[in-house]
Amino acid sequence: MMHWVVYFLWYAVVGCTTAQETNDADCPALMKLHFNQSEHDIFSPYIHYTRYKTEVPDLTSFTLNFWVLFDTLEQNATVFTYVEEQYGDTLISVKYVKSFGWGLEILDKKMLLRAPVNAGSWHHILVSWSGKLSGLTFWFDGDHIDTQLYTKDEVIPGGGIFRSGQTELSIAYWDGELEEKQPDEGLNGWLTLLSLDSKPFGIKKAATDELHLVKQKVGYLMSTCSSPKVGGNLIDWQTTPQKGYGSVTVHLARDRCGHF
Repeated sequence: MMHWVVYFLWYAVVGCTTAQETNDADCPALMKLHFNQSEHDIFSPYIHYTRYKTEVPDLTSFTLNFWVLFDTLEQNATVFTYVEEQYGDTLISVKYVKSFGWGLEILDKKMLLRAPVNAGSWHHILVSWSGKLSGLTFWFDGDHIDTQLYTKDEVIPGGGIFRSGQTELSIAYWDGELEEKQPDEGLNGWLTLLSLDSKPFGIKKAATDELHLVKQKVGYLMSTCSSPKVGGNLIDWQTTPQKGYGSVTVHLARDRCGHF
């Protein structure tokens, strides 16, 4: 099947760490992506996602950090997934769940989290997981929503695919690889400053009386838009190449944190 493909390539300059600095002559412009699941083209009428082109090692932990704005909240919206390449099993999923809030899926663990998502507003999300620490924590707009601790060490196998925009099942169905029709879903809106690092972030402290220390750090990340402070050795928004499918488009972002 043919796809209309757009390549997104951005390069960071040493010293450019915040959105406010992107207007400087020595810094690259900050970009944002727009996803429109209702706009169809003749080659891939219902496939609209971006793939992060990077090699994935085995993961014993990770921290995911991004800003998202939903144009509509009328359907589930997949913001980030990691799937096993050969069989398409979903190993990591972060999505908006219609009329509820957020849904997380990491290996065999699932969490549903209530959070006041508003269409037309930028929201900041930070998710951190550790197989060695056996924990998962979720932050929404600077507020700690939940931390869960488990009892066993786990590893997320490498070699898979990072995507934003749609689930693996939706892509497989519209690509003709799956017969059963999937419920309408997909990201309608904007995404920027997504970073993924292999280190955990504040999981143990979030479950103790040191929660306020983690909250201060998350608040700082929000106020400065400084995703490099979290890290991005797996995905860096400014340097990791992306391959977009369907109606995913790239735009210049404004230099106002939270008002991109």
